[in-house]
Amino acid sequence: MRKILLTGGSGFIGESLNNYYTNLDGFEVYAPNSSILDLTDSEKVSLYLRQNNFDIVIHTANHHYHPRDNKSRELNLQLDRNIQMFSNILRCNDNYNKLIYFGSGGEYPREKWYENIKESDISSNLPYDSYGLSKSIMNLFSRNFEKLYNLRLFGVFGELDNWRYRFIPNMCVKAIFNKDLVINQNAIFDFLYINDLCVITNKFVNNDFISGDYNLCTSSPLELKYIADVVRKISKKDLKIIINDEKIDTKYGGDNSKLIKEIGEYNFTEIEESIRKVYNYLDSKKNEIDISEIAV
Repeated sequence: MRKILLTGGSGFIGESLNNYYTNLDGFEVYAPNSSILDLTDSEKVSLYLRQNNFDIVIHTANHHYHPRDNKSRELNLQLDRNIQMFSNILRCNDNYNKLIYFGSGGEYPREKWYENIKESDISSNLPYDSYGLSKSIMNLFSRNFEKLYNLRLFGVFGELDNWRYRFIPNMCVKAIFNKDLVINQNAIFDFLYINDLCVITNKFVNNDFISGDYNLCTSSPLELKYIADVVRKISKKDLKIIINDEKIDTKYGGDNSKLIKEIGEYNFTEIEESIRKVYNYLDSKKNEIDISEIAV
């Protein structure tokens, strides 16, 4: 029985991973909340890791500001807390065998964004925003450690994602409540279904791959307009798709060839199938959704 410390277990990715491992044999998962383990307290982190002797740490805890998220308005804390939490875990690396954490395509400066960014495109030019900067610094910290993996994410979505403003669940909720599917600005993004993230993360748990950073993405970026079309098709409703600006000003996706070379061929969930799962889940929860909270 291998012991996993899963940080950020109440967040979208953390909770999804916790649910995934609950259904797998051979793992004992600890997912303490912040009242049990304050990751910004170096002494408490050190004591907790020494006492439990984990095999694997999966670090998903994240302080991420979003302009539409009323729960997180303190931009100044984003950089400090993300680096502090990560460094407190990293300095205790003698107390676990492997560390997996989730970086971001935001580590690449925006002027470097295109549809198939490679890991080698990381440069000395750091991102300007505090979230991307925190992830970039975390990556710099981790480069000299063995059995440490930065799984770099671009556009993850799933059933437990925040439907208030996250694009795919937001589109699904709009369709469920017969609202127009409004896109302010068309763009191209690389969307990854959460179940694929869980399965691939488990490959890193079970194998000693080469340490380093990997773009965890499909390498098949899609237009937002296309995603809206898929949602409308799934809903079986005659909904309007309104695009305020059809010009594509953002192309944001990764080249996953390094990942595939390491883990072997992988069949990602088809986008229509994954969106259908999210749509059906949210439809089953529609009585719990306050439509007034949805972003336009």
